[in-house]
Amino acid sequence: MILRFQRWLLLAIAAVLLAIPAVPIFVRSDGLRSLVAAGPVSSATLRSEIERLADARLGLGDEMSDAARWIRVLGAAPDGIAVEGKEGWLFLNSPKFRKRIAGTMQSPGPIADWLDFAVRIEQLQRAHGGRLVVAVAPDKASIYPELAPAAYQVRHPDSLDRFQDLLAQRGILFADLRSLLQQHRHLGPLYEPRETHWNQLGSLIAFNGIVAALGETDKQFPVADLLKGFADRPLVGDLAHLRDPAAAPQMVSTPVLDQALYAGVKVFKKDLGTGPNQHAFTRSRWAHSPAGLESAEPPAVLLIGDSFSARLMPPFSQRYPSVQWMAHNMGRNVEVEIGELAADIVVIEVVERLLE
Repeated sequence: MILRFQRWLLLAIAAVLLAIPAVPIFVRSDGLRSLVAAGPVSSATLRSEIERLADARLGLGDEMSDAARWIRVLGAAPDGIAVEGKEGWLFLNSPKFRKRIAGTMQSPGPIADWLDFAVRIEQLQRAHGGRLVVAVAPDKASIYPELAPAAYQVRHPDSLDRFQDLLAQRGILFADLRSLLQQHRHLGPLYEPRETHWNQLGSLIAFNGIVAALGETDKQFPVADLLKGFADRPLVGDLAHLRDPAAAPQMVSTPVLDQALYAGVKVFKKDLGTGPNQHAFTRSRWAHSPAGLESAEPPAVLLIGDSFSARLMPPFSQRYPSVQWMAHNMGRNVEVEIGELAADIVVIEVVERLLE
C-alpha cells in the first residue's frame, strides 16, 4: 500500500511539473513524459534519463552522476585512519581520499584559502625583492593510483589542477611536483609503502623540481648518479603505526643513495621553539656550519610547510647557506615572521589533500 502511494505521489508530482510552463526545459521533455506514460519506471532508468537530459541541455551530466554516486555510496567509504591498498601499500584515509572512493565532489573553499595565502606572501616577498615558489606535495595515491583500493577514482581537472591554474593566472611561480614525480616512477618507489611521505629519492626529485622552477638548475642533484639501487630494510611507517601502535617492522624496498655525494657537507640543525599553537617542531634552522646556524643574517631559504617539506631540509641546506623551516599551521604569525626574516626565497609547501 505504501509503495503504491509513493508511486502515485511521484507520478502526480511529475505530472504537475510537466504541466507548469515555467518549469526548466530539461524537465519538460518528451523523454520524461514517455517514461511516465509507460507506467512503472525503475530508479536506474529514471536517473539515467535525467542525467542524459541534464547533460544534453545544460552540460551537467558528469556533475549529476558524481553527486548521485557520492550520495549512494557515501556510507561505503572506508573507515579508519589508514587504508590498505594493493601489494601491502597503505594510504592515509583523508577526507579527499574518502571522496575519491565515494565520488569526485570537491570543495573550492580550501583552494581559495591557499591561493589567498600565496598572494599575500608574494606581496611580502616583492616588498623586499625576494622570491616565492609554491609546491604541492602530491598525495601518494596521486602518484600510485593503481596501488590504491579498487574503488579509488582519478579524474582531471582536479583540485590540484585548478589550484595551479589559478597560481599561473596570478603570475605566482609554482613547481608541478605531481607531474615530475609521475615522470620519475620508472626509477623505483618514490614513496614509502607504509608511510604517508615520499622517501629520500622522492624528496630529492621534489627538491630538483623546486629549484628548477626558480631557474637554479645548477643546484639540482644528479639523481641518476646518486641512485645505486634499492635494498629491503625494516620499516614500521607512520600509517602502519596509526593502524596498530604495536605494529612490527616489515621489510620494504628503500632507495640506496651515494652517501658520499649526498651527505658530503655536514648539516647542522637548531630548534627555534614552538609557535603559538604549541605544536612541537614548528620552527627550525638548518645550515652548513655552526656559524651559519647562529648567524643573524636572514636565511637564504625559508620553507613554510608540513612534514613533507621538513624532509626537504637536508638537500636545501646543502645547496644554500642556511635554510629555515616553519609549519604553515602557525597561522598569521607566519606572515609576521616572513616580513621580519626577509629571506631571499620563500617556498610554500602544502600537501595535496589540504586543497579539499
